[in-house]
Amino acid sequence: MATAALSDDPGDALAAARDLVATDPGRAAAALTQIVDRHPDHCPALRLLARALRGIDEPGIAAQLDQRAIDTAARRPAFRAAIAHFAAGRLDRAEAIARRVLAQDAEDVAALCLLAELARRASLPDEAERLLRRALTLAPDFTEAQVNLAKVMAQRGDDAAALSLLDDALAGAPDDDGALAARLAITAQSGDYPSAIALYEDALGRRGRDARLWTDFGYLLRTVGRREEAAHAFRAALAIDAGLGEAWLGLSHVARPPLDLTDVAAMERALGESTDARRSVPMHFALGRALEGLGKHAASFRHYAAANRIQRSLLPYDADATSDMVDRAIAFFTPERLRAAGTGGTDSVAPIFVVGMPRSGSSLVEQILASHPAVEGLSERPDIPRLVARVLGQAGTYPEGLARLTSADLRALGQSYLRSTAASRRTSRPFCVDKLPENWAYIAFIHLILPEATIIDVRRDRQACGFSNFAQYFPRGHGYSNDLVDLAGYQTDYRRMIDHIDRVLPGRVHHLSCEALVADPEAQVRALLHAIGLPFDAACLRPHENHRPVPTPSAEQVRRPINRSGIDRATPYAAWLNDLSPPKSPEVTAPSRRE
Repeated sequence: MATAALSDDPGDALAAARDLVATDPGRAAAALTQIVDRHPDHCPALRLLARALRGIDEPGIAAQLDQRAIDTAARRPAFRAAIAHFAAGRLDRAEAIARRVLAQDAEDVAALCLLAELARRASLPDEAERLLRRALTLAPDFTEAQVNLAKVMAQRGDDAAALSLLDDALAGAPDDDGALAARLAITAQSGDYPSAIALYEDALGRRGRDARLWTDFGYLLRTVGRREEAAHAFRAALAIDAGLGEAWLGLSHVARPPLDLTDVAAMERALGESTDARRSVPMHFALGRALEGLGKHAASFRHYAAANRIQRSLLPYDADATSDMVDRAIAFFTPERLRAAGTGGTDSVAPIFVVGMPRSGSSLVEQILASHPAVEGLSERPDIPRLVARVLGQAGTYPEGLARLTSADLRALGQSYLRSTAASRRTSRPFCVDKLPENWAYIAFIHLILPEATIIDVRRDRQACGFSNFAQYFPRGHGYSNDLVDLAGYQTDYRRMIDHIDRVLPGRVHHLSCEALVADPEAQVRALLHAIGLPFDAACLRPHENHRPVPTPSAEQVRRPINRSGIDRATPYAAWLNDLSPPKSPEVTAPSRRE
């Protein structure tokens, strides 16, 4: 075996060593060490040697060899090309290369992890989990795979499993930035804000010069309404890194008094020194907000436009795909099909879905509802898109993939939704609000699996809502918001879908105008509660007195009394917003099904 290991082709020696790993790992390790000495970049030999060393209780050296194999594979031209395509958003090309790499070496951990990340981003958590568990079977101590698997488990709503994985990762790599960041973020995501704050405070005690950590802490403090402390955290981050756009943007939301010309000059100076396009996006948004507050609307719009131009290049959006999906949904969800499936689903009145465009007033509506003693607000839940992805993973495209679902399937999906939300509940209140805006695309699916759930469509003036989206930094998703024409098209597609639901399921959706709500809160709140089947409660007219965490961009607005302050925000920008104004059409005024 030793002679074979010194040849130019280690294949025979490798095969012989592989046979020994399970029965005599010590001898296998000796042979494999000779192969690795001769062929230091031979990834299969490195991985097999790591496995043999684990068999003789040398896990530390084994972990180093696994990492060496991963690093070696990641340096190869094919994988580097895949990563370049991934970074540029060319995900199909990245996937094709990664699959070719894996076809040549089925144990390439780097390729497995890249495919898993692509699956995670495509909302295919089952596939992502399978790939990552395979990677961890091959490299049990690979921290990046542990962290990514934790993110997948969190994506599936299993925060407990995610946190357990991260605890294991941090036990082996206590200084790993990715594991620490994920541990902090998922703790907060789980709704355990006191624990999340304590973890951040502990981490900052050890890493007080970490600007990103201070910034994330600032956003957490903003979520729980500790505005002054959030501003301090953002300022602490900027004292370390004056060019951190996310910190400036967070500060622009919580600073009292608002950012001034000195702050604008500091941001412009940092922006001029930046060579990183991604880093400049939140800085442009922060400058847009600061200049808007100072009444300099032309300069403000220039920065909003610059931010969106860059973001659009980083997050491509396929407007035709959205329109096509709506066309197909309109054709698929006929009255006959919906009647035929009407015996399925789970008969629970607990869920309240608030849908519509982002920045339409949905956070205010949730805050109003969560101020009722019978309602718990759960913010933006990913459960419905997850269920749709689960169905499509087995049955194809949406909505056509739903055709094969039986009544029992629909009932099981409804029960799965209820179990998932129950795991995140903090109270025993009988109703709960799920306010993920893009659930508008899945209203018919929601009706099929939860036929007694309440669905509320919150609407806002198209130009006002469109501009508010254009001026909002969305780090991921919402690609339509980066272009005014795409925004107008997306709003049209959303309204086409809702209009169709009103035709085939009249009265199923309760419509609420943001402008009407702030003009006459009591009348609109009474109608809203009636649509759900709840008695009026005066606390719903004082949502600002509800101190629940609000993890959305509207955190500051919902902590103020109901008012018109943001209604006319787009007016000074009207000259630049013509693309948001399609031909006028009547507003939908379909009655609630409970009337």
